[in-house]
Amino acid sequence: MRKERRRAGFELQTSYRFGHHGGKPGRIDATAADKQGPVLTLAYGDSATVRVTNIGRRRRQNPDIHGYMIDVTTGRWLKENEREDQAAPEEAGLEAPGGVKRKQRVIPYVEDRRNILVTRLSAVVSPETAVTAAIALERGIEAAFQLEDSELSSEGLPDPERRARALFIESAEGGAGALRRLVDDPDALPAAARTALQIMHFDPDSGADLSTDEPAAGRERCVRACYDCLLSYGNQRVHEMINRHLVRDLMLRLTVAAVNNQPPSGQSHPQTHRIRGQPNSSPGSAHATCACPTR
Repeated sequence: MRKERRRAGFELQTSYRFGHHGGKPGRIDATAADKQGPVLTLAYGDSATVRVTNIGRRRRQNPDIHGYMIDVTTGRWLKENEREDQAAPEEAGLEAPGGVKRKQRVIPYVEDRRNILVTRLSAVVSPETAVTAAIALERGIEAAFQLEDSELSSEGLPDPERRARALFIESAEGGAGALRRLVDDPDALPAAARTALQIMHFDPDSGADLSTDEPAAGRERCVRACYDCLLSYGNQRVHEMINRHLVRDLMLRLTVAAVNNQPPSGQSHPQTHRIRGQPNSSPGSAHATCACPTR
């Protein structure tokens, strides 16, 4: 549903917080490294708090104004062009009990507990590489561990150092255990990377491009990306940024990388991040917030 709302033109903002379980840290840190050095850092969280906030329509007139107007007396959502002090004809003359302001701006959000994984590359990369890497790793995890597309989602996180930070979320409550395996099982991440290479038409051992024209099947060679590998309806907004060749060497390094756990982190602090391509802004304290489904 979140992807549907994103395609419908809503600006969504995701925040997450690693939790504790009876005093036990709910976060596991790990590093994937090969002979050349560190490749990827991973931070896994069991039952982390994930909040998705709908801060407004993507094409709203004033991008600095967040949320939606609602009549707190009737519960009626107001139209974009309806003034805050304007009442519907049938409601003229009515006042909220106790003189409370009838119309108020609210920022709706949904919140749940999910298993998450935050990844970050050791090297600086381009925005195109960052987008492609997250999608490729998501595809590899899904195929390697037999997950449905709806069971795992990924999105880019803001990173001033341009190291492709990404957030992976298991949609099912309790999760399928795939993300936990990436930090616990030393063979899990290499397996996901090998699978990602195969999906992207590369030989997982040599990196050779295996995509060719297939006239009999009516298929043309995959140049940058195709619907048989990385493209999907869900990521159509970033199709022009996806290029399988940009992440081939990265995935080859991950196929031979060793994953080492680090001592559990006791930190538990909220972090708010935008969905890639959206303004990096947080709801202001002057706005009311309601825990209701985003429209």
